[in-house]
Amino acid sequence: MKKQDFILNLSCPDRVGIVAGVTSALAEMGLFLLELSQYSDPSTGQFFMRIHFETTKAISEEDIIKNFEKVATPFSLTWELHDTLY
Repeated sequence: MKKQDFILNLSCPDRVGIVAGVTSALAEMGLFLLELSQYSDPSTGQFFMRIHFETTKAISEEDIIKNFEKVATPFSLTWELHDTLY
């Protein structure tokens, strides 16, 4: 399986540990971060993040989604995953 690039966009109520939780989950899946942008909006209490990553081993988009749910639920993440080919 060749490498694939994805964009992950997410938002959630702001709190401590979001960046660590999300990036750790991606690292555990063997995904390589190419770019990461994040910010908090104090007026709404929301946190926003955009991550561009690539696969480093054979892992399907469905597996990424399934595994990412484990971190999305505790942080109440609203998120979208997009293959960069589309």
